[in-house]
Amino acid sequence: MLYHVSVMQRGKRVLIIGLALVTVLLSLLSRVVEAQGEKFSDVPPDAWYAEYVNAAVDAGIVSGYRDSDGALAGTFGPGNRVTVAEALKIALQSAGYDVSRGVGYGHWAAKYFSIALGERFSLLQDPYLNPDRPALRAEVASLIADAFHLSVPSPKGRVFSDVGAGVDFAGAIEGLAIDQVVNGDTDSAGNPTGKFRPLAPINRAETVKIALEARARYGEPGNRISGSSSSAFSSIGGCTEALCGIRPLMPNWRCSDGSSAGPSCTRSVSGVCGWVIRQCPGSSSSSSSSSSRTGQTYEVLYTKDGFAPSLLVIRYNDTVRFRNSSGLQMWVASDPHPAHSDYPDFNQRGTSGTGSTYSFPFTRIGTWGYHSDLKLTHQAVIVVGQ
Repeated sequence: MLYHVSVMQRGKRVLIIGLALVTVLLSLLSRVVEAQGEKFSDVPPDAWYAEYVNAAVDAGIVSGYRDSDGALAGTFGPGNRVTVAEALKIALQSAGYDVSRGVGYGHWAAKYFSIALGERFSLLQDPYLNPDRPALRAEVASLIADAFHLSVPSPKGRVFSDVGAGVDFAGAIEGLAIDQVVNGDTDSAGNPTGKFRPLAPINRAETVKIALEARARYGEPGNRISGSSSSAFSSIGGCTEALCGIRPLMPNWRCSDGSSAGPSCTRSVSGVCGWVIRQCPGSSSSSSSSSSRTGQTYEVLYTKDGFAPSLLVIRYNDTVRFRNSSGLQMWVASDPHPAHSDYPDFNQRGTSGTGSTYSFPFTRIGTWGYHSDLKLTHQAVIVVGQ
């Protein structure tokens, strides 16, 4: 009996030593892989996309996935479908934009949407654009073309057999193809098929490749924007443009009494800096196209799962009507909770039942996060542009 116990103990010691050796070997292997330049466990050094992904990491364009604690997980997911938000981030950072100037609340990509809205990206003209859905190949082409300031030609429908002149973003696709930033599909032998598949999803590796090809072809035009605007970081009403975020792309204008109207970087009574569109005294309109246009009304549903859509892009002076279809009480309020200080006027200030509505006209340019004051996990974002 004692001999049997002794054998078991020796077996346990051997097992423990073996596990320790495996741990050491794995550690040494990871160091060798790192020394060879492999940055992600799912990006083999001999993969066609490895050089693009690694170059994007070195340039600070991508960093890979993070775990629930926010730490880098060591994976990139090259074959995963890229989302609209991910593609926008890759496009802006590849083009050299100073993304720190974006204003962002709620959704992680809100600051990127803020910048792209200020730059009038074509894709963001859709007020119901879902940032978390898979991006289409044509949409990524549009984001890249806008980020790199490509002069989009009038589409001829002659570059790819499946990209006619009437296809969404056909001009961006053809322009990038002419500059050899995109090449379309190839068959198993590597020969061009003459097709682009504009309505098909696109993966993360393909998106990075296109972005870096554009960077090599066009440079980093976003740096010129950041540099030219940095001198404008002057104090206005106790705020700076850096604190207010991206300046609305609309001019200031002169009123009949000699005063100025238009965008003004101003500190609110709650102490928050943001853009306010000043009107001429005694007038509800002016020479600004944004202030004189008729505002539109958009509807956001409040459901048992939260707000739909979760990110809505609208224009200055548009109204959002929140309709309660949740079976719960609704209380819509600006971030953060409980101060609601980002946009103090944007606050329902009370509850309402199923079937009720709450409408609010947005007269401040920016990216505004909001939530249900009764269920804080229900969060969403409204981006207000020119």
